[in-house]
Amino acid sequence: MLYLKNMSTPHRLARVLLALAGVVLLLAGVLGKTLLLPVGAVLLVLALTGLLGWCPMCALVDFSRGRR
Repeated sequence: MLYLKNMSTPHRLARVLLALAGVVLLLAGVLGKTLLLPVGAVLLVLALTGLLGWCPMCALVDFSRGRR
């Protein structure tokens, strides 16, 4: 693996579930078309970081699963 995972399993699961819930809301038309691009971008980032287990913003502030 080329990177150290910096998110715990519950954190990763929460991100993926939030992304899925957001996609459902977008597809159902609850959020509207004006929010499609900005919310879609945030959901994409949530899904990717959740699936990979590595968040660049968490790495930037040295958030590493409570290990010190």
